[in-house]
Amino acid sequence: MNQNMRWAAVLVALLLAACGGGDGDGTSAPAPAPVDDSCFGPGMSEVVQGLQLRSVNTTGIQPHSCRLVGASEGAPTEPGKRAVRISLRPGDCGGNEGYDDCANDRARFELSETLLGPTHGQKLVRAFRVYLPTQERLRPKGGNIMFLSQLNFGDSSSFGTLAFLEVGEDGNLYVRIQKGFTWEVQNVFPAYQNPYDRWIAVRYEIDSTTAPTGSFKVYVDDRLIVHETRPTVPSVQGLNYLRVGIYNAFLSQATQPYAEQVVLYDQITGR
Repeated sequence: MNQNMRWAAVLVALLLAACGGGDGDGTSAPAPAPVDDSCFGPGMSEVVQGLQLRSVNTTGIQPHSCRLVGASEGAPTEPGKRAVRISLRPGDCGGNEGYDDCANDRARFELSETLLGPTHGQKLVRAFRVYLPTQERLRPKGGNIMFLSQLNFGDSSSFGTLAFLEVGEDGNLYVRIQKGFTWEVQNVFPAYQNPYDRWIAVRYEIDSTTAPTGSFKVYVDDRLIVHETRPTVPSVQGLNYLRVGIYNAFLSQATQPYAEQVVLYDQITGR
């Protein structure tokens, strides 16, 4: 090839690049669509079935608070599958129109079942899987508390919790139940020792009723941990519903500093 031909070839290459790589119409190939990793978008349908979830807090939500992650980001999921990654970092706090975590020694990021109406007279199942990766300090020691899930009740004049999935001071999992429709602790049951780096299945079965023959059961990895027979809603207009996520209370009573807390959830289902 002589010198003139070489220069002609270079000129053609430059012109093709300027026209978008030679697509024929002078336009460049479209950029790939961004991945939807939001906990508030349609991507959540990969993880949640039979329920609608919303963030409990409306302020203080950070970019790291809640994301969809997959195996390509080191998440313990099958190829092509994603899970919800919830994270709290020291100093994170927020609130909503009814409660200010920052002013009340608390911090959370939780997803709550959207309130769709009374559940009195229904038999409900709420389930999910939870994964606790090994990390610097999931729950500091001290008088603070940390919950990973709540089975709640409510109506127009009351709100509370029937059962919590709790991380104990020893790092193990427990189920805490409350006395009646109060905030008084009735009992705490061991649920899972050394729960780290594995998926753990949690299931609540609820006979939602004001009758004394009502009940709720809590299973952890298919082991029955709690079976309570009692009313489960305070009125016929009451309802039972699920929350998942990180909830810290009595932060100032921790005797160790907080580090970033990371918890993953998937297969969040309701029927």
